[in-house]
Amino acid sequence: MRALTLGEELEHLTPVVARSYASLCLTSAAERRQAEANEFRELALTSCKQLGELGLLAYTLTAAAMNDAGQARWAPAVANLDRAIKESAALGAKGQWEEAISQLAHLEFYRGNFKVSRGLYDTAVASAKQRKNAKILNRCKAGIAAVLLATGEVQSALAILEETNSYGPLALALLRTGEPQKAYDMALKVKDRFKGRRTKYYLLKSFVSVAEVILSLLEAAMENQQRNKYTNGDSVAGQNGGGFLRQSTRQFKVTPSADLGATKVERSRRSIFSDSEDGPRRALEDFEDVDNLQAMAQEWIDKLAQFASVYAVAYPRMLLFKGQMQFLTGNQSIGLHLVRKCKAAAVNLGMPHEESLAKQFLSEHSGPDSKISAGDSLVMIGAEASDFFKRMGNSGRVAD
Repeated sequence: MRALTLGEELEHLTPVVARSYASLCLTSAAERRQAEANEFRELALTSCKQLGELGLLAYTLTAAAMNDAGQARWAPAVANLDRAIKESAALGAKGQWEEAISQLAHLEFYRGNFKVSRGLYDTAVASAKQRKNAKILNRCKAGIAAVLLATGEVQSALAILEETNSYGPLALALLRTGEPQKAYDMALKVKDRFKGRRTKYYLLKSFVSVAEVILSLLEAAMENQQRNKYTNGDSVAGQNGGGFLRQSTRQFKVTPSADLGATKVERSRRSIFSDSEDGPRRALEDFEDVDNLQAMAQEWIDKLAQFASVYAVAYPRMLLFKGQMQFLTGNQSIGLHLVRKCKAAAVNLGMPHEESLAKQFLSEHSGPDSKISAGDSLVMIGAEASDFFKRMGNSGRVAD
């Protein structure tokens, strides 16, 4: 602000003023003062154009859009990115243009426009290949893989992810292709890189993927533990189980494939829990141990809560996973309440994919007398979720 004050006192417009307006635009956007951010954006635009500092303007618009997208303020984010793309294209600044295109692809992914997102990633990749821009190539290939995971094209996603350093989505792809041990090992490689506002919102994909992998393995391990108790005639299982594991979340199932004859998670469960042909199963591995997995699941849900405290786009999925965790551990009413909150938050933020995940869960696990929301019924919300997933290209529930 001091630099701006001094710059405005000079007789002629200087780059210091343009940069100050750009910085204030970013600061205001980060602190959710949207009116001020828009005002400083326009001042930055005018001054940058007068000075020929359009590269700075394109950078500022892209950075401001990233802040907006993280808070699910889709309209201003899209407006800023469209402008950044236009300005960087006019300048011939390919690097900045690719950056803006990739950020728009991230935005469309998080608001559930997977087809649009894929097209934008492809556009950025084509340009980055010509320029040998490894950073954009890696980021956009990981983005394409995330879209493929979301639309059920798991093998294609896996082929891409094996060439990137996106360990979280790779762990999820491995789980869905029936490799639980490899999925667990890969999930352990994902570091907690959350550093508040310094963390880019689009890293949410990795956090969500790891949390889903651990919750999936936890569910499978708990079901196996329950089966073993019944097999051993343990009456405690009958007293405490209450059937909640048999009714537990199937969010993690992928659509049954005609040529496989079983869901990929079902296949992974068989490989985890069946006795080998040579004799009884071995001692439990870490990825099969309920206590270990429950602690890890809670840890990653807590990390998502941290993420959600800074970026609104993380809030629905955090609530969904918290609800599923409660449901898995026998607190069905609390779990359903959290998933209903997820649905409401997703509607409020304009995130139809997250909304559909919540609807699917509620339609499968709510009792016949449950109140979902005014005007809704279990059959209705289940049908709505199913329709959304079919339009995505997958008739089953999927995650980022």
